[in-house]
Amino acid sequence: MNKVGVVLSAGFVLTLLAGLGLGIVVAGPPAANAERTYLDRLIEDYDLAPAQADKVRAALEAEDRAILAVLERLDLQVRDEIVAARARAQDEIRAALTDAQRERFDRDAAAAVEPKEEASK
Repeated sequence: MNKVGVVLSAGFVLTLLAGLGLGIVVAGPPAANAERTYLDRLIEDYDLAPAQADKVRAALEAEDRAILAVLERLDLQVRDEIVAARARAQDEIRAALTDAQRERFDRDAAAAVEPKEEASK
């Protein structure tokens, strides 16, 4: 794979992971709002005592932690596959272009990645 492909692939993966991380930070644990609603429904529908509600809340929080742990492992497992898929696509796109188009494509791709690299330094 050429240098531009590697840079594009790395930029894609970093952007993907940053987006996932930002989504988790902004939204909180997966389905946190839905679980609160679910917890509220369980409390109301089953007339749970405070001690029961605490146990159910703890079970739902444990589920959140387990899901986050799975998502973190998933990120690590698929990162190389994402980079490879992106690189293959970039190579195929470049192969379909004329020399002039390829030169412009490479220049545009490098310019799109450079600001992200500068921000990470």
